[in-house]
Amino acid sequence: MTLLSITASGCRFDTPPAINVSGARWAAVNDSEPGHLQLLVGLELENVEDEPIQLEEFEYTFVTTDDDGQRRSWSAAWLPLRTIPAETKITIEIPAVVPRPDASVDWEIRGDLSYKAPGRWAQILFDSGLRTPSTGFSGQGQSSEPMDQ
Repeated sequence: MTLLSITASGCRFDTPPAINVSGARWAAVNDSEPGHLQLLVGLELENVEDEPIQLEEFEYTFVTTDDDGQRRSWSAAWLPLRTIPAETKITIEIPAVVPRPDASVDWEIRGDLSYKAPGRWAQILFDSGLRTPSTGFSGQGQSSEPMDQ
């Protein structure tokens, strides 16, 4: 019973960061990916906790639909190397490298963000691999026509 009360007093349920997909913009990629462009998907993340939340990894699938109705999808993982300060909203962009389209495309993204919850016990559980909290996100939009990048 004592162990249960110690564990319960050190653990609390955290509120995951809220994630809103805000849009996407084209960016060039280096010469190692000829015929491709990078679409940077904007995300707004909000931490309502009174302690910082360390972002660990985004795992996501990016889907495009061209004018002919052809759908293509790509999966990716991205390490943000960011912490959201307490009670703060931040904006970040995650990359999606796609073949250069001839015109604008409809796109959608779905994924999960793993993070380290605040608190000492949450840190211990994360480090031991017993608890890796995550939260999902999704969004969609239409890209502008790609410029010469």
